[in-house]
Amino acid sequence: MPDDVSSEAWVLWANGQPAMGTLGLTCTSVEPDESAFSLNQGAFPVNPNGAVHGGVISAVADQVMAVVAARASEPGMIPVTSSLHIQFHTPAFLPVTVRGRLLPSGFRIKYVEVVVEDTAGARCATANGTMVGASASRRLPGTTE
Repeated sequence: MPDDVSSEAWVLWANGQPAMGTLGLTCTSVEPDESAFSLNQGAFPVNPNGAVHGGVISAVADQVMAVVAARASEPGMIPVTSSLHIQFHTPAFLPVTVRGRLLPSGFRIKYVEVVVEDTAGARCATANGTMVGASASRRLPGTTE
């Protein structure tokens, strides 16, 4: 995570995460309590009706939750998903806007709401999740930091 607290540094960091490109997700802003993203065509094909697959929307929501929670976390903490609940309201046709918002939270526990909207501003899906701060020293096997 960036040492620089500027929105620009956080946008660069978010867009550098490996899942972003695969999902077709681009971070456009990162603020202390809210972040915005655009979702365009990713590697997974759309449904026969042209809408984004619900599993992709869920993965996007999880990625957005991670960015929002990371921005709100103390240095040395990495947010991991504890729970994710999603409701699908209408089919999501690309491109869509995705907004993540930090809800009132604690030190290690971060509650995040993610809203997916179509180009007309209609809500396609709402996700709520809980992120838990883990020590940054807990890395995947084979990593050096």
